Amino acid sequence: MKEFFALSDKEIKEKLLSIVGDDDKYSHILEDNSTVTRNIVNETPSNIVVSFYDSISISAFGISYSPEHGEGTTLVKFNKHFKL
Repeated sequence: MKEFFALSDKEIKEKLLSIVGDDDKYSHILEDNSTVTRNIVNETPSNIVVSFYDSISISAFGISYSPEHGEGTTLVKFNKHFKL
């Protein structure tokens, strides 16, 4: 997670866009007007959430999508070394 926390908001969005591709279901979340939130628990990076109504979150488990209404889904799972 520390690698992602070190990236700028723009770099995080670009990295996520390269993973999810041009699918409008996800790419609209990664536009300039979206918000990037970094969460730290007990001084340890926990997750990053990019949101604009819907959201995409990065955690130690992977990358997941959560619509504003409805059930979320896992887009990518990380291995134990935090690699795609």
